[in-house]
Amino acid sequence: MSNKTKQAEYPDSTAGSKLATEVRKQANTLSDAKRSDYMKRGMAMIYGVHSQTKATSTRH
Repeated sequence: MSNKTKQAEYPDSTAGSKLATEVRKQANTLSDAKRSDYMKRGMAMIYGVHSQTKATSTRH
């Protein structure tokens, strides 16, 4: 028996890879201030913290 696994075949280009390329191009044109602002806003979305409201837990 062979322990080698068959390598998966992936397409060279997908809708997601095309979108990621476009997003990277746009992101590279941002100023440092805008980049920082978007980073803070994105992290707030991920972690559920809004700068003007106190984060609360829904667990009791």
